[in-house]
Amino acid sequence: MFAIVAAALLAAIESLADAGHWKRARAKAEEARLAESNDARALWLASRVKLAFSELDEAAKLAERAAALDPKNAGYQLQIAEVWGTVAHRAPVWRQLGPGRRCKKAMDAAFALDPRHVENLFILMQYYQRAPGFMGGDKKRAAEIPARIREVDAARGWMAEAKLAEIRKDAAGQESALRRAVEANVRHYGARIELAAHLLRRGDAKSAAEQARTAAGIHPDRVEAYQILVRALDPGPALEAVLAEAAVRVPDDLSPFYEAARRVSARRQAWIERYLSQPPEPTAPSHGDARKLLKHAGS
Repeated sequence: MFAIVAAALLAAIESLADAGHWKRARAKAEEARLAESNDARALWLASRVKLAFSELDEAAKLAERAAALDPKNAGYQLQIAEVWGTVAHRAPVWRQLGPGRRCKKAMDAAFALDPRHVENLFILMQYYQRAPGFMGGDKKRAAEIPARIREVDAARGWMAEAKLAEIRKDAAGQESALRRAVEANVRHYGARIELAAHLLRRGDAKSAAEQARTAAGIHPDRVEAYQILVRALDPGPALEAVLAEAAVRVPDDLSPFYEAARRVSARRQAWIERYLSQPPEPTAPSHGDARKLLKHAGS
């Protein structure tokens, strides 16, 4: 068992994970044998990678080990909550109680360690809003959390407000809050991506493309902006240019080609073949989905 993993390597893996480059993060994590370490940060990162690839049992074990090694780290408790929350979300209703309680216990532990931990507050808010009362749900407490987040991070606080509005199916409130998030931090990639996606859903493709293009300028190595652009732009040279840019900027995630293929039948065969040329990211459509798209288009 390895005692310590080089801090620079852990920072590189964390950066890849934060940007959604899960395939590359997994390759580095396996090469460094993070899961065999007794370094809390290494185990936490290994758990994040396992969770991204839906290896939930291993993700839970690694998160628990990280928290045991560093019991005062709120982020490690939050990872336990993330894993058990995912287990609960994917389970049938009659099997959600156990993992749901484990998720809530870990969130409460993270809150006790750091009451201002933004990501934990964000997840706790959603738990209070969605969970039934007998599992600790409390919509009043949920409504109080965005203001608390804004005390730490204004943009994330408004994004929390937008998430509550989305859950309540309040589209106008969601858009207003997302615009406030962008105003609070004009370089917040996530806020611009969420606003762009919202605008696209309500049919304002031009504004969505403007937000996505700005987001791509902030983080050109992340895929979400290109995914939105190929959905927002009309077929033609501009869309082709976005695909070419995405292939250079994010070569390990070809999901923009899948999104383009859904819209443009004339290029569907070529774009799906491009998408099938490498394994997808775990957050992207599967190769099976891509083949179904091609099959149904031809039928």
